[in-house]
Amino acid sequence: MNKTIVFSKKLLYNLSVLLIVLTSCQEKAMVLPAEVATVEKPAISPSEKYTLVIENHGTSDLPYREFKILDQEQNLVYTSSEQFDIRHTTYFLWGADDRVWVYSGDIGTFFWENEPDTKKWQQHVYARSDVPAPSYLKDQRPRLHQR
Repeated sequence: MNKTIVFSKKLLYNLSVLLIVLTSCQEKAMVLPAEVATVEKPAISPSEKYTLVIENHGTSDLPYREFKILDQEQNLVYTSSEQFDIRHTTYFLWGADDRVWVYSGDIGTFFWENEPDTKKWQQHVYARSDVPAPSYLKDQRPRLHQR
C-alpha cells in the first residue's frame, strides 16, 4: 500500500478523534448551569442581589483566577484575596442562601457568605462546616462533597 495513503488515513483518523474531543468539550462548556460562573460568563445569585465575576490574573508562568461579587448596581461588594491556580480544576458558583462556592483541585472547597451582623463576606472551609454543598459540586466531585 502506498505510504502516502497510509499517512493520509492516519491523519484523517487523528483529526476525526480530535474533532470529537473538541466537540465534546465545547458541549460540556455550553451546558453549565446558570449558577456556575466562568471568566466568559458571570453568574447571578439565587436572590438576584449579586453577580459573581471571575477574572484571570498573574503572569503566563503563574496564572491564577480571582472572583469578585457585585451588587445589583454593579458596585464592587467583595474581592477575593485568594488566588486560584488556573492549572487545577476550579469551579466558581452560587449556592443556597447566596453563598459563593469555590472548589479548587489544588486546595479544596470553600464558601463565602454575607454575615448578617457585620455585612461582610466571610470565608468558610467546607470540610469544617455542616453546610451542604451545592448539587453541582456533588455531581462533579461526589467523593469530596457528600453532604
